Amino acid sequence: GFRFGWAKKTFSTVPPMFSKHSVSWWRAQSFRYIMRDLQPHVRRYLAFHRAQQPQLVVTRDTMCMHIRRSDKSREMVLVPVARFLRAARSLRRQWKLGRARMSIFVSTESD
Repeated sequence: GFRFGWAKKTFSTVPPMFSKHSVSWWRAQSFRYIMRDLQPHVRRYLAFHRAQQPQLVVTRDTMCMHIRRSDKSREMVLVPVARFLRAARSLRRQWKLGRARMSIFVSTESD
């Protein structure tokens, strides 16, 4: 059963007069009631956090690559990052970008 700190009685079921809903529903309602005043603060926090994120501008001259490292080392030998950069330069030549400025966006889940 569950017991509220202020309650003298421990309930293992929902009292009969409230039996239309399950214990889980009542717990969810209680949590929602407790958290109701935090919603404006959470919205402000999320808006602030999003505003602090740098905006990625992807143009025609942007190459995006994802380098996966974390758990792959158990399955295979990891490719050095320098090899990825050489491949990017090679693609730049194939695409005939010449000396045009090319941005490379690298994403990874590793440190």
